[in-house]
Amino acid sequence: GWVEFLAGDIDDSIRDLRRATQSAQIAIAYYHLAKAYQKSGNHTAAAKAVEDGLQLPIDPKDPVGPQLAALKAELAK
Repeated sequence: GWVEFLAGDIDDSIRDLRRATQSAQIAIAYYHLAKAYQKSGNHTAAAKAVEDGLQLPIDPKDPVGPQLAALKAELAK
């Protein structure tokens, strides 16, 4: 999913990242999904993905926590 995002294939990226979040509750997958939704212009879905990611337990040393928080603030503008 993320490789597709980086390659500019946003629709396939969203599809695969949604599958990833359904099969494994990993915060970075939600962050990547939120970024893909943001890129597609779907800020409502991006905000939901951020909120879902923030609900997961995140190690304080993992940079994804601050990344999700920063994206939440960005989407709130």
